Amino acid sequence: MIIYFSVENFLSIREKITLDFRATTDKTLEEYYCVNIEKPKMRILKMAMIYGTNASGKTNLLKAIDFLRDMVVTESRNKNKKIPVYPFAQDNTKHTIIEICFYHNFITYEYRLEISRKCIYKETLYHYPKGTKALVFSRQSLFDDQTVPNEYSYQFFWKGANLNKAQQKDLEVSVQNQLILNRISAINYNGPIQEAQNWFLDYMQSLVTPSSDLLTKTIEKFFKDNSNQAHFLIDQLQTADFNIQNINLDNDLEKTYIKEELAMLSPVFEDYIDNLYKFKVHFIHGNSIRDMYQIDYLSESLGTQRYFGFIALLYELVKEEHCILIDEIENSLHIDLLIHFLLTFLLNSRNSQLIFTSQNTELLNEREIIRRDAIWITSRKNDGSTELASVSEFPVRKEHAIDRLYRKGALGGIPNLGSPVMDTDNEKSKKD
Repeated sequence: MIIYFSVENFLSIREKITLDFRATTDKTLEEYYCVNIEKPKMRILKMAMIYGTNASGKTNLLKAIDFLRDMVVTESRNKNKKIPVYPFAQDNTKHTIIEICFYHNFITYEYRLEISRKCIYKETLYHYPKGTKALVFSRQSLFDDQTVPNEYSYQFFWKGANLNKAQQKDLEVSVQNQLILNRISAINYNGPIQEAQNWFLDYMQSLVTPSSDLLTKTIEKFFKDNSNQAHFLIDQLQTADFNIQNINLDNDLEKTYIKEELAMLSPVFEDYIDNLYKFKVHFIHGNSIRDMYQIDYLSESLGTQRYFGFIALLYELVKEEHCILIDEIENSLHIDLLIHFLLTFLLNSRNSQLIFTSQNTELLNEREIIRRDAIWITSRKNDGSTELASVSEFPVRKEHAIDRLYRKGALGGIPNLGSPVMDTDNEKSKKD
């Protein structure tokens, strides 16, 4: 589980901000909202909800988390390729710094990264094997920003990595745009570095946006390899009151399952399937056999399509253990259905986490899913950069209506709009 995540100089994020999952002393919804960790002892929240004005940096915070995940799990890149990190516009010569603390297999890890588009400057990993902080490895560049060497050199420390000399040598040939946490999968090794990478591989999921392809994800989750679990999908569709009794898949759907094999022969095949082939998915509606009827996926409402994809996410949250990032979670969903999704996650998950952005202030008034320390507000500073604050930092009591305080601007994160009245006289004088 994520304990905290910090980022500095990334997109609109100029100064360091921290998304912290460590629960405050508040015991609200404790029984299903918090997970207890023994060493070091703490309580970790399952959910974080991020609010703020447009262009205040909500999505950029999720992108920063997703960027780190991508750097760790993506296959090795060409050593001459720039790192796809974009600093704050006025600080484009400064480094981006990202730090994440997480809990995995009963051990806490701290991972810190300092990078630019040119290279990785610093990379360090600590862990708490017995509840006390200990270095696993560190990597430090031996050149400054003014130097453009032909070969990048680093100083390494492998104090707690449990590596032999050959393994150290293999890792020390890592190129300037590749993380040690990424490179570790290329050598024969089992130890704390591999455990840290496993957490990113197994626990962290890629960012879900309003345009993400959740249809493919859902079909593959329930019908490709896990057909015996399709009942979860049907049950959730029925619970969501879509009047859907079953799903009918065209036999031609099997063509999509050989897409990867065809792409290995030639990328032309992949493009051909993407452009010409559509999923043939039909929903069976009706309350009895006599009044059953079919509607194809694309003819269903956007809300039905969206929630069909969300059920795959819900499965990963409650039946598996993952951290899922969702941008604009309310997109096309009725408020009651969204609350149902969030409450189902909180009540039935164990060690999963959900981080999402939203503009729907109705959620802030739902007592069954609201904790003050789980609500975060992004605001845009005078220089255009992002600042982040938890509602628990404000003098907000349990009896306060958080949605009203937010709408009034007492918590920040709302736009400073001008008058909606147009100056018609000025417009008329311009015409004259």
